[in-house]
Amino acid sequence: MVSLADERRAIGRSLVQQRTGQSTVDALNRVVARPKQAKALRLLDPRGALAAQRGRADWAESRPSSSGGAGVAWPLVETDYSARTYHSSGMASSDGLFFFPAIDRLVLTDAEGRTGDLYLAEPPA
Repeated sequence: MVSLADERRAIGRSLVQQRTGQSTVDALNRVVARPKQAKALRLLDPRGALAAQRGRADWAESRPSSSGGAGVAWPLVETDYSARTYHSSGMASSDGLFFFPAIDRLVLTDAEGRTGDLYLAEPPA
């Protein structure tokens, strides 16, 4: 036998579902949107599954680095001071009394006689 309180609760629930249409939405969702299947994780081999083995590789004689074209042979030296260029703005001291020239480009020579340019950023205003 159903008590009066249980019957009132059931009537209340059905009224709420009728007003909101929630039961209809739930029924449509159950038909249209199928629950996603849980994917199983792949099994991992336990640690140490492979027995220890001796490695093997063929040895190839390396070339001396001076025969290749790329790279820098240290040290880099500035051989011509007059080749420097400076930024037009320069850099002021923190108190504003002094003005220091800021280097824009340096021409450097490496140990094998190759020259290269080093460009420096302009200091902030």
